[in-house]
Amino acid sequence: MTGREMDNPPLFEHYRREGIDVVRVGVSQISDDKALSVLGERCGSIEEEAYRRKVPPLFVFNCEGVTQIVTRALAQLLRFSARIVQHGGRVAICGLAGESLRAYQTVGMSEHVKHYASEDEAVAALSKDSPTEAR
Repeated sequence: MTGREMDNPPLFEHYRREGIDVVRVGVSQISDDKALSVLGERCGSIEEEAYRRKVPPLFVFNCEGVTQIVTRALAQLLRFSARIVQHGGRVAICGLAGESLRAYQTVGMSEHVKHYASEDEAVAALSKDSPTEAR
């Protein structure tokens, strides 16, 4: 990692773990238009990639360390989740705490996207549904 990358970590890091797409949020706040735009772009590209694999898409959004998340970001994740579920997949979110967890609960997102305390728990829960070809 270069000095510049260390000073400016990516807003969203994407990697695969046990056949599951994980998006790790690299900032403490998802509260401005830039973050919302990048979130939408990343979700779209990851979603397309998952559909090309021709298996039900499974996603975890790791929000560990996120102290503030605006309701527009949660609404965007909810729309993303609805599209994934429509294609037979599942979405989980993990690591929310404090104000960001309260926002998640307030907007009723917990009825549609399950929250886990850690990435390990979320991956374990979704791994039960992960087809072996995706691993």
